[in-house]
Amino acid sequence: MLYLVAGMNRSGSTWLYNVVRLLLARSGAPDLAAGWVEDREKLLKHRTAVVKVHIFDPSLLIEPYMVLTSHRDLRDVAASLARKFKLPASVEMTRYVFNQYRRWAELARFDMCYEAMIADAPAMVGQVAAALGVEVDATAQAEVAAEVDAAKRSIRADTRGFDPQTLLHTGHITDGRPGSWREDLSPERADEIVKGFRSWMELQGYLSDP
Repeated sequence: MLYLVAGMNRSGSTWLYNVVRLLLARSGAPDLAAGWVEDREKLLKHRTAVVKVHIFDPSLLIEPYMVLTSHRDLRDVAASLARKFKLPASVEMTRYVFNQYRRWAELARFDMCYEAMIADAPAMVGQVAAALGVEVDATAQAEVAAEVDAAKRSIRADTRGFDPQTLLHTGHITDGRPGSWREDLSPERADEIVKGFRSWMELQGYLSDP
């Protein structure tokens, strides 16, 4: 079975990847391997593979597969990308990220809301487990959430600059707070993003605040 964790950039997709990896390991998934898409050739040789990817690639849709995605307020995505890469916030880059996500999301069994994960990580672990068909109790949900949180403090980067198990890297989280865009985006840039993606942002409830 192939599990494609194909979340929107800067939307907690690495958190989701690690939760999927840990839940499958706990459930005894056979011959489990997990990693970044650049290692796909090696990963796809295993009976159970978890592949983290952002760019839409239909060649990865190898049956049987399950797609799991994640999303976030696009204003926070733009702000996080700008902080991460030390570049001006870009509507064009935000549109590119959204379009990759949108294509994966059309195929997704589960689409994680970043803000809901931040609000209650153990509960989100339970939702991911349900999507995977893995049974976990409240204690296990809390343990998995805590293990992922602990991984952020013990990153062992390889020569490629990231931890090959967790895919975390130094500086991976640049802020993390929902709504941090208010401090990092100009009102004009925030308005441009809302204008470009209004229907989706309204559907997700991102424009409901006064």
